[in-house]
Amino acid sequence: MIVCFHQYFSRTNAALTTSFSNNIASDPLFVGGSPADYHLQPDSPAIDRASAAYAPPNDIDGQVRPHDQPGLNDGIDVYDIGADEYLP
Repeated sequence: MIVCFHQYFSRTNAALTTSFSNNIASDPLFVGGSPADYHLQPDSPAIDRASAAYAPPNDIDGQVRPHDQPGLNDGIDVYDIGADEYLP
């Protein structure tokens, strides 16, 4: 099963690729822990990789999406893949 514009990663199938743009086939680098924390780490490949199509205006924490990432300061707001919009 392929879910577009969401994060999918399997350590048993790291070679998974799709024909969709804006998808990643690598570890999304969730914060992790127990209970599971699906917030993104600062170096996540999911940051600024999503399409605006079907993206909700707020993330799982109610934060407004998209958000220009500090350090990039390119003035371009791009959605992050998944339920969390990374904010430092």
